[in-house]
Amino acid sequence: MTSVLFTNVRIFDGTGALAYPGEVLVQGNRISRIARGARALPTAGVTTVDGGGATLMPGLVEAHTHFSWNDQPGLSEIQRMPTEEHILWCAHIAKRYLDMGFTSCIGAATAKPRLDVVIRNAIESGQIPGPRYLAASQEITVPGGLGDETLPHLPYPEFSFGAIVNGPEEMRKTVRMFLKYGVDTVKLNLSGEYIAGIPAEFTPMTEEEIAVAVKEAHVRGKRVSAHARSAEAVKQCVRHGIEIIYHASFADEEALDMLEANRDKHFVAPCWWMATRSRIWRSCAIPPSCSRS
Repeated sequence: MTSVLFTNVRIFDGTGALAYPGEVLVQGNRISRIARGARALPTAGVTTVDGGGATLMPGLVEAHTHFSWNDQPGLSEIQRMPTEEHILWCAHIAKRYLDMGFTSCIGAATAKPRLDVVIRNAIESGQIPGPRYLAASQEITVPGGLGDETLPHLPYPEFSFGAIVNGPEEMRKTVRMFLKYGVDTVKLNLSGEYIAGIPAEFTPMTEEEIAVAVKEAHVRGKRVSAHARSAEAVKQCVRHGIEIIYHASFADEEALDMLEANRDKHFVAPCWWMATRSRIWRSCAIPPSCSRS
């Protein structure tokens, strides 16, 4: 196991305390020891890095990541990119996240069925650099829902962000397919999105479709995530046990009360502009497999 000692650094430990001078010993990919002051930890048998007085902090966690979407000019360009070029682009983005200090990322949806799984496996095997990664499915949606980009004269599912299902049995088939591919999370689009031209309050997926998706994922020990801007979509997440809730933008008092009552069961990832909605932040819980330093 490789051991690295960081010396001559100011330590920001994330507890709310002011940064302080000290040393940090990392063994493998874990923070082993933290000490205040200089020359506080033994240096024998470890690689020593002089931080030159810079600030050292734990790795960041990104709870809503799209490796296959980042830095693309538009929706059409993302979907029309050939798979071979697309996987190279995902590898490029994964390295960028790591270079920027993110050591754990949660995939919030992938543009093509296996992109996230392939990138996660390549990172874990050491083929490419990148953060720890939980691989997502494509967004699963219904006809006319967020992610359905098909046109009447071009009804090709490859042009859509989402995997389009119609009814519980199609949902079961699609979820099982993604689980077969090896995803860590199954993503459902439960509400609309204004930037895609669909009102955020639009909540088209039926209770039966959601129930099937959650049941199939949980049978395999996998989590479910959801694009849930509307109040009703947030309530659907709580009712069905969807662990990761994205946005919760228009959660009403009833939805917020449901989140607080089940705060240990759900992780809410709002956008930055949602930070002032303190009740949503208080309803958060960090997913266990991404809580490492």
